[in-house]
Amino acid sequence: MAVFARPWVVTLLAAIYAICAASAQQQAASGVSSQLTRIRSGVVIADGALCDNKVSAYFVSDNVQLTSTNVLFYGDVTEEQCATMCSDNKDIKGRTILCASFNYDHVSFSCRIFREKSKPDGIASVRASPGERFFEKFCLPSSAPLDCGESHFYRADQAVLVGYAKNATIVKTLEECVAVCLNEAFPCKSAMFFYEEGECITNTESAESMPEVFAKEEVDKVVYFENACLNPNAYKNPKNEKHASGGRQTVQKQPQQQQQRQEIKKSIAPEAPKATAAPN
Repeated sequence: MAVFARPWVVTLLAAIYAICAASAQQQAASGVSSQLTRIRSGVVIADGALCDNKVSAYFVSDNVQLTSTNVLFYGDVTEEQCATMCSDNKDIKGRTILCASFNYDHVSFSCRIFREKSKPDGIASVRASPGERFFEKFCLPSSAPLDCGESHFYRADQAVLVGYAKNATIVKTLEECVAVCLNEAFPCKSAMFFYEEGECITNTESAESMPEVFAKEEVDKVVYFENACLNPNAYKNPKNEKHASGGRQTVQKQPQQQQQRQEIKKSIAPEAPKATAAPN
């Protein structure tokens, strides 16, 4: 015996199904949109390609190349033209691009622009490449002087300055460590970010002023950088940069490497490290 549903029941079920389907579709669309928003936000925040209401600057590493297949190549350009494209997120023809970092080859006069950043703030790796310079864009804190924009912060991975540490602060990113250095009460000439522990150590001297204590670090994961905002004009023109052809030279590896970090922190006041976030 066949059972037939009444017409109004069929209509009601169809209406309920339509409402549920529409709701599911809306939730899915909302989820996709939300995910795209997070991805876009991730690109902006993590890659530093866009600095909303802030000025940008660059970490500069000599004889280093980013390893990435997501690259835009431009030949027969100057380093200044390459930097302008990255800063403006526009190529030579005015087309919109997304630049978080770039390599410039002084031998072939070529420029390679990337969306990625290197570790620790990014996910890409770097390798040695003589004759190349690697530039990584980041956003300066709002407290930074405007004339500091586009300055070049010399960077060296696995290098430390021994004996001139002043403060230690816990931060999350290399960019936050820059903000700490810029906002110190003393002239912070350089800093070191031990990114596995999130420790930002600021220095009263730099590898330029005290090259004899600029040493390799083979135990802790660390990035050393110099504060270009102390003398921004000297760090904007590549012709004036002393590290343009070879970079700072580290001295021989210190004995008892496992104790080098403790040696670095001997000059810090007993109350450090400060467990405070970097100001924006």
